[in-house]
Amino acid sequence: MQVLRSGVAQVTGVKLDKPQAAITSLGKRVRQSLVPSGQTYPSKGRHGETSFSGAGRYVVYQVAPHLVDADFLVECGGKRLGSGHATSWQYGDFGGAAQCGVKTGDKTRIADMALQLAC
Repeated sequence: MQVLRSGVAQVTGVKLDKPQAAITSLGKRVRQSLVPSGQTYPSKGRHGETSFSGAGRYVVYQVAPHLVDADFLVECGGKRLGSGHATSWQYGDFGGAAQCGVKTGDKTRIADMALQLAC
C-alpha cells in the first residue's frame, strides 16, 4: 500500500488555550469550512469496508480536497505573543477503487494515479 500523503489537522509552534480557534480563523480567512484539530486523513473506515469479487489487484483511493497549510501570528493589543503553523483541509472527501485494465469513470489525476498503482 502506498499513501501519497496523510496528515492530522493540527496547530504547532505556539501553545494556545484553544488551538481549534486558529483552524477556525484560518477557515474564515480562506472561506472554507475546515476539519477540526486532531482529525486525520485519509479517514480510516469512514466509508465502511469495501469488498471486491474476483481476482485482481485493487487500489482504493481517497482524496481530501483543499489542503490548507498556513503560518500565523498571535497578537494581543498590538503585542506579538507568538507564532505557529496550522494545517487542515475542507470537508467533502471523495474516492473510489481502481482495478488494472478497468476504466474507473473518474477522470481525476488521483484516479489515474490509483489506476497506475493497480497495474
